[in-house]
Amino acid sequence: MKKFKKYEGIVLLGLGFLYSFFVQTMDEKIQTSLTHQDFQATLKYVVKDLGYGMQQHRLFTDNDSLVCSLTTVQDPALTIMCDNGLSIDISKLPSILSYVITAIWPTQLLVGPAIKKKYSLNSLNNVAMIINLYVFPDYRGKGCAHRLLEETSADLFSKGIDIIALSPAPFEFESGVPKELKDTEKKQRLVKLYQQCEFKNNDENNPLFMFKDKNKN
Repeated sequence: MKKFKKYEGIVLLGLGFLYSFFVQTMDEKIQTSLTHQDFQATLKYVVKDLGYGMQQHRLFTDNDSLVCSLTTVQDPALTIMCDNGLSIDISKLPSILSYVITAIWPTQLLVGPAIKKKYSLNSLNNVAMIINLYVFPDYRGKGCAHRLLEETSADLFSKGIDIIALSPAPFEFESGVPKELKDTEKKQRLVKLYQQCEFKNNDENNPLFMFKDKNKN
């Protein structure tokens, strides 16, 4: 007992420090969460038609700064990209479509047959594919990609889309040029993000081969 009293001040000081650190840490986490929620509440969701069944979905700040974007591909572009194989003559396609195909081909050729087989479909009329998800550096880590995916999913489902597929081979930009994403850690973060948005994996050999089914959400 005497030994405890001898060190009582040090023990209490240590406990006080730990308590203060815990309270401060929790307060910072709560404040960060609230800050992200407040920030997201100010964002505007905008959809731009690119033609040929392609749309660009974007989030803007209240002063019109672009936060993040993604592209969705539906018919007729989706069938051209995923269902016509190597018979496509890219030089004869519109520039916007040929650019997208060049950037992500040939991995997307797997998507059409896989979706048809999984859902017993004869066409891709009610299917959309998400590509080109990008968050600008200043806005990363604030839940913006999650918000955009949720907004996009709700928008597509409300317009008659039943199945949303992800690009099984996402890419990133290097000096403005799209290149296949090979960083394992980044891919794992993407998988976690999509899982949080209720996308399900359909291929154990490719964790990013994921779908979201309207009838199961």
